[in-house]
Amino acid sequence: MGKLRSIFLMCFGACLSNPKNHSKMKSQKQKLWIVLSVCLFPFLTLQAELRLPDIISDHMVLQQQSDAALWGWAEPGSTITVTVSWDRTKYRTETAADGHWLVRVATPAASKEPRQITIREGRNKPTVLKDVLIGEVWFCSGQSNMFMPLSGYLNQPVEGGADMILRCGKYEHVRVAYVGRHAALEPQEQVDGRWLKSLPANARLFSAVAYFFALTVNEVLDVPVGVITCSWGGSHIAGWMPRELLDSLGYRDVVARASNESLRNGRPMVMYNGMLYPLHHYTVKGFLWYQGCSDVGAYQDYARYQTAMVAHWRNLWGLGELPFYFVEIAPYLYRPDNLHGYLLREAQQRSLDMIPNSGMVSTADLVKPYEQRIIHPSRKKEVGDRLAMLALDRTYRVRGIQSGSPRFQKMEPLPDGGVALSFTDCNDGFSTTGVITGFEAAGADRVFHPAKARILAQERKIAIHCPEAGEIVAVRYLFDNFFIANLYNMRQLPVLPFRTDDWEE
Repeated sequence: MGKLRSIFLMCFGACLSNPKNHSKMKSQKQKLWIVLSVCLFPFLTLQAELRLPDIISDHMVLQQQSDAALWGWAEPGSTITVTVSWDRTKYRTETAADGHWLVRVATPAASKEPRQITIREGRNKPTVLKDVLIGEVWFCSGQSNMFMPLSGYLNQPVEGGADMILRCGKYEHVRVAYVGRHAALEPQEQVDGRWLKSLPANARLFSAVAYFFALTVNEVLDVPVGVITCSWGGSHIAGWMPRELLDSLGYRDVVARASNESLRNGRPMVMYNGMLYPLHHYTVKGFLWYQGCSDVGAYQDYARYQTAMVAHWRNLWGLGELPFYFVEIAPYLYRPDNLHGYLLREAQQRSLDMIPNSGMVSTADLVKPYEQRIIHPSRKKEVGDRLAMLALDRTYRVRGIQSGSPRFQKMEPLPDGGVALSFTDCNDGFSTTGVITGFEAAGADRVFHPAKARILAQERKIAIHCPEAGEIVAVRYLFDNFFIANLYNMRQLPVLPFRTDDWEE
């Protein structure tokens, strides 16, 4: 770009020195130089300057004990030198033909000490990144229940959100990168998303789920935690996947649907291209995902799509089999003529068995009676805490933490005509807040009736009785779009919805 500037000046000088042009341009010479200096010089300089993506900024958190990626753009063929305050290594690379560069810096163990990174192109003035923390970084994505900020939505508050905004300043080692919404038909290199400190002025924008997750991990591990929140309300899972993957899955008319702006946040691939892809270099520990409400009508394909999406994300980041922890969609009164909400939850459970190194937190008990038609339940702290339990248990191996909700295993007949149900993750037994609700049983006629459930304490099982059904051949639990669960293991994690049959509805 420096050569381009020199050539331009030589041509401009030649133009001024030409006698034929001199008399005409003499009166305008001063004006032309003003235009050149004000308009063209800054433009040319801007193109040559070192540029960083928003996500590489002051206050960021880098993943500890990793080869953390730093990248940006500069003049093609120039040398980029990166130095860090925690060691004496000089990291060097040359920019590619398109000006892009990337280096990986070795990070130490987590520390609360603010660090500094200096990035220089050639001999130009360096860019200095300040107040950088080394800790744990998680990428958080999905739709509106992940996006939902501490300040809540219109007439839909986050329980404890106002108090958290008030007191967030004391959590100086928790940082949030808030990614702006941007749809694109082609993969982008840049998206809005600078790191923000935990302060009241910023916290109103923080994803409540992601922030509560970060607070819990920070408190337990006593290390800095950063969360990158990259979500868009109402988005379908197809919005977070690339065209080629959607084509391979049989998704029809990808480009046409993505180009149809009337579909708005229901468009395929545009969130992936405009928001997720620009961040894929950033070194993270794992993924958090809260999405599914927009796909209840396509529940048949959801487990297949989510499995393929996770495999692609892991390959895109190139960091191995990163953990993928996701949230079961909350109870909600979808259309009364179908059970698509339940069936989507069933698909989410299937994906647990299809995606290695994954986990799911249940929201079966995290709604209130008046929230039947509120798609954004207010209890987000519990969701964040349960995601943190998964990470602390399965990723960080903190002893004493158990993160699994009980899942149905098998059904056995009892001598008195009932059946006994066995579950995972209930070694210490079960607990309940009252009479257990939500069970149904059917006999050979396949007609379901409300069933009575009781805890078999010594056996760590649940006994089901239903005289109206006769000999029980099938049991269902929370087989509905909206319910409020009240059966838990001893870690206060709810039993997941299930059915023992596969009958067509």
